Amino acid sequence: MDIEKVLDEYEQQGYLRKRTIHEEFKSAVHKYPDKTAITDAEGSVTYRQLDAWSDRLADFFLENGLRMGDSVLLQLPNINLYVAVLLALLKAGIVPALLLPTHRTQEIVSVAKTILPKAYIGCREFLGVEYAGMVQESEETKNLTIQTVFTDKPLEGGGNYPCRILP
Repeated sequence: MDIEKVLDEYEQQGYLRKRTIHEEFKSAVHKYPDKTAITDAEGSVTYRQLDAWSDRLADFFLENGLRMGDSVLLQLPNINLYVAVLLALLKAGIVPALLLPTHRTQEIVSVAKTILPKAYIGCREFLGVEYAGMVQESEETKNLTIQTVFTDKPLEGGGNYPCRILP
């Protein structure tokens, strides 16, 4: 099977478009600006709000040392913030490695040694697990290429890396 031929057929039939995820998202924003895009326990966010939020986050990441082409570790649970951060990274051209909430220090170190991330993005705590603390306080994560930890809430005490609070 020639994969290029199959993809071309899908495109000709209108099932596939050669557009990025954030380009597709922009289409949804224009088509459904005030419709609910995402919902979690904290509330709902419209497409327009999610677009503006992810734009602010993209600017924030670029203003805080990340650049197009940089890789980052993204470890957030299934909350609205996850979607906003993921869209922001894609808009800024930053490459996220998507970690699962169940990943712990060993998996974080293994992935980090492979992709050499410039940052770790995670929440301070969710369901009793201190995500950012795993990176900030572990001896195993001390010598990684991470330059900044981005988190949703301030961390107590110092740590292995400078910490920035997500807007």
